[in-house]
Amino acid sequence: MFTSPSENNSIRQNALSRFWEKLASGYYHTRKVENCHCGAAEFVVLDTKDRNEIDFCSLLCMNCGLVHTDPRLAEDSLPEFYNSEYYPIAYGTLSATNLQSLTTTNFRPYQGYEIYDRCANWLPKGSVRVMEIGCGCGLNLYQFARSSQQDGINVHTIGVDYSLQHRTMARDVHGVDEVFSSVEEASNDSSVDVLVLSHVLEHFSDLGMWLKKISRLLKNSGIMYVEVPGLENLPYNPGYCFSLRQYFLFAHIYCFTLRSLSSTLSRYGFRLLHGDEEIRSVFCIDKRSGVEEPNPGVAESVLRCVETLATPPYPWLSEALIAGREGRLDSAAFSYAHKALESSPDMPWVHAVMADVFARKGDAGQASAAALRALELGHPNPLDMLSLCIDQHIRLNDWELACKACEDYVRAAPAWDNTAAIKRAGIERLRGDADLALKIVSKIDDRDIVEPNAVFEQALVFEALGRKGEAGEILRRLEKRFPGNLELNSALIRVLLKEDKINDALQLTSAFPIFAANRVKWTLSKHALYLFGRKRFAAALKCVDAALRLDPNFMDSLLLKGGILASMLLCNKAVEHFRGILKENPDKIDIMLNISDAYRYSAHYAESMAAIDELETIAPDHPGIPITRAKVRAALGGEGSEDGLPQ
Repeated sequence: MFTSPSENNSIRQNALSRFWEKLASGYYHTRKVENCHCGAAEFVVLDTKDRNEIDFCSLLCMNCGLVHTDPRLAEDSLPEFYNSEYYPIAYGTLSATNLQSLTTTNFRPYQGYEIYDRCANWLPKGSVRVMEIGCGCGLNLYQFARSSQQDGINVHTIGVDYSLQHRTMARDVHGVDEVFSSVEEASNDSSVDVLVLSHVLEHFSDLGMWLKKISRLLKNSGIMYVEVPGLENLPYNPGYCFSLRQYFLFAHIYCFTLRSLSSTLSRYGFRLLHGDEEIRSVFCIDKRSGVEEPNPGVAESVLRCVETLATPPYPWLSEALIAGREGRLDSAAFSYAHKALESSPDMPWVHAVMADVFARKGDAGQASAAALRALELGHPNPLDMLSLCIDQHIRLNDWELACKACEDYVRAAPAWDNTAAIKRAGIERLRGDADLALKIVSKIDDRDIVEPNAVFEQALVFEALGRKGEAGEILRRLEKRFPGNLELNSALIRVLLKEDKINDALQLTSAFPIFAANRVKWTLSKHALYLFGRKRFAAALKCVDAALRLDPNFMDSLLLKGGILASMLLCNKAVEHFRGILKENPDKIDIMLNISDAYRYSAHYAESMAAIDELETIAPDHPGIPITRAKVRAALGGEGSEDGLPQ
């Protein structure tokens, strides 16, 4: 499903609070924009806030089309910001390691392979030195090197990143040959054949200074791969909810089109070799061609793009996606999605958004039908739609269609994309053939390093096979690598409970964010019921309390807790608990029977009968009354009830 940058959680909110405090106190420095890189000073304001409602303007240069953030964080504030607040604010996660994990919501798991494919035509034979600035955990460099070696090219990888955690992971997990905290530390003039700047260039506060540094790193024959969020790609990018406001992020100091990027880089001796509006582009050093003259037509094109986004169906698509992320499915998401459908029934993005909204609501049949319709209309990202179809067919237990969608995915995907194989293993596991699932996942090469999803699936297969020790070992290893990942922690909690390591499971649960409660509350409640059935009441109570911490109104757990207290002969606590539920939910009159049972377990028979009588005054024909009354009479030593009902 699509991701919405506006989707908030506690991690993001805490980071925003810290950021505001540092900004207000003067700890973070900002500076104003006076002139564009082209020398012009004529700007048009595109927006006055970013996606998090932070008061940073987005200014369009009318001379060259480059968009600036104003004011912007000063260069000396950037290391602290990227170490502390960037990932929580931008992605709602603690660090980049949580993005390269068990979901592709915010992360392209095969980006390094994609980068290699786009650069391959310009790579020298033999040996290549590749540097990535902003390398994160080093996966791009690992994948680039792996593809290069398959083509007979030896690669020496160099990673630069502010974060110590990322540098450590790049070196220790992904085998990056050299890692540095700054370009100055890594600097070796004219020594690099390939320089990778993936979603980095837009973050440079002093763009000119950085481009001068970068140009000195490359050999004269070298190439530079640049990837940034393309402004003119917004009408084709649901990742930003087809919204200018959702696209703007104050940490993105510049916003580019392919033409404004090419023009800007030409000022520092770079020439465009290949690129698109997404923007995924390759440049070479070419100081003879001179500087591209600013083209006012670029700014006009940006304004036309802004106008397009303000024209139906885009505003409705945007509102539908945002409402879906916020859980407003019936009241808003469907309403906006249907408006978009009425406006543009033959637009593939409309059906893709419908698929997303249906999937979030849990209507797998409608979601898969909408995704297939988007494919029929020529959706530009068929793999996204096929992946959604697979997931929805799995929800429906329609294994045949799920397998067919996997086959379609394999035919459409590059050879290095293992998504279909991982999903196929999941299908076999879910339909009961865990042995076949294990064979499928075991065939995926290098999964321990580049395929955490495959490793995760392997753990789930071991769990299904009853090999909980092996499953737990894998999950614990993954948890060290991706701390805080919700899917991983949910599975680990489940396995720990099966291993009877209840305290370890509950320790993980205590750190689980409330907004993700549904992922684990059912697991805890189910295990509490399992323990309850085995008369392990104290352990059951711990599990059910953990479930209620995540969702205090979770009725299954509320009722189970009362039953546990009653079975522990804590009559007063059980009755008080049940009365509290009844007070908040007066329509749930069946709870009077639970109260009667609690009294009966503790041999308070008069009070037990009084609870039944109380229910009878409210609902005299309630079918549970004679059965519960018979149980009390039997406990008193009678032969059964006057109604002839058994004990």
